This record gives sequence, structure tokens and C-alpha cells, in this order.
Amino acid sequence: MVNQWNSIPFLIRIAALLLLLLQPAAAQRISYILPDIGSPGLTTYVEGIGPADAFGNFGQDGLHLNNAGDLMRVACVRPADTHKVKIGPVIVGWGGRMFSMQIFVMPYLMPSSPDWRDAGDEYTIPLCFIRNGIPGDTVLFRIVQPTRVPVLRGDVTLGDGVYGLRSPRGAMIVERLSMENARVRVSTTDCDPETDGNQGFLPFSLLSLGDVVGTGASILDVSAQGSDGGPGGGGGGGSFCYSIQNGWKGGNGFSSGGPGGRNPGGATS
Repeated sequence: MVNQWNSIPFLIRIAALLLLLLQPAAAQRISYILPDIGSPGLTTYVEGIGPADAFGNFGQDGLHLNNAGDLMRVACVRPADTHKVKIGPVIVGWGGRMFSMQIFVMPYLMPSSPDWRDAGDEYTIPLCFIRNGIPGDTVLFRIVQPTRVPVLRGDVTLGDGVYGLRSPRGAMIVERLSMENARVRVSTTDCDPETDGNQGFLPFSLLSLGDVVGTGASILDVSAQGSDGGPGGGGGGGSFCYSIQNGWKGGNGFSSGGPGGRNPGGATS
């Protein structure tokens, strides 16, 4: 019996193979990187997270040296930015859904502000994860001055007013942190209104160039606030009612319960 593939004219077979080879591979997706800010002279450990159900999104778990030309690497989208940041080796983990790396910001850079909104194009560094030579999503890493936070006393909220500003993905860099009998909470106000959801519930990353000191009864509190979670915590679960009324929704958070509802098998009066 003649093989069906061999019965196809030679030129058609070549065309079919070329089409298969030229098919674009599925680009890897990055949900967010955290932290997403750095300061001159500081090395920042950064994690990139992909969709929770996208196993193998960043390839197989393992170490990649991140050299120029490697098939698996994290790189600056703009070649000129390689003079501003240096990216170390990349480790892929969590079943190909996460990668981690070190980003060193060159010490001679002079950003004008600790506010990432004032970083400008010069200090906003687009990065992409390259898999098998194909770049995926672009994410932004911003270079800022560290925030000079006053001594914290009493009840204060980091990331609010004179107490700094969280980055789009919820991080802060401070010169140092000094607490004197202070109860310090972290703002969960949306720090990136242009992205769906409240990014203030992303895990809080605090980087400090100097010491972090607490005296007296000082405490850094990231606990839940009612049914809403703290920064990086889960909100309360939604409720179901055995009645004609719906239950209430779950609390807001990095992860949260369902919307609540009604069990139709329950009482109707």
C-alpha cells in the first residue's frame, strides 16, 4: 500500500512543512512582576508570575544563564536600556508558571523622584520574557529614588500621603524605616487604576536601603480589614443562603471568596 504522504506531490509537501515551521509559537503571558521598581545601586530580586492555569508558560523549570542569544531569557525591549539595568540568570519554577531573577540598577543613574509616576520614559524599562527566541508580553520596571519616610509614630498607613506611594504592583523602596510605638498598616488603595481590579491587594514588597527599626510596641500590620484582605491576603468567602435571598459577596483581596448566592434547595419562606 502506497504511503499517503509519499503520494502527495513533492512541492506541496515542501509548502506544507514550511507552513508548519512558520506557525507562530504561543507567546508566554506575564500577569505581573513584583517588585516592579528599583533604585540606583540597588539589586532587586524580581519574580514574574504567569496565569495560574498556564503550565509550561515559561518553559520547563530550571536555570537559564540569560546570555545574549539564549533561547530562554529575560531582556530589555530597548537595547539602550542594557546600559541602565543588568539582569542576572533566570530561574523558571512552579511548573513553568513563574520566573525569578536579579535586576541591578546602575549607580550612576539619577531619577528625579521617588514617585514612579514621574519616572518618565528614560527611567521606565520595558522587559520581555523570550522563549525559543520569541518575545512574549512586555512588562515595565521603573527606576525611582528611594522614599524618605518620616519617623512613624501612632497609627499610620504606608503608601498614603507623606508615607510614600506604592508602585503599580504594590512595592515600595525606602531609605530606611524607623517606628516608635507605631502601628503601621499598608494602604490597599488601588495603585494602578489603569489595570483591571484593585492592585492595592497585590502582595506588599518593602525594600529598604538602610535599617528597619521598631521600638516600643511597634508593629507592621498587614492583616485583613473586616471581610477584605490585607495587601497580599485573601478576602473572606461569599455566603450562600437557604432562603429566597442571596448571600453576600466575598471580601476583596489578592484572592477572595465567591460572589455569594442562594441554594435553590433551601426554604422558600
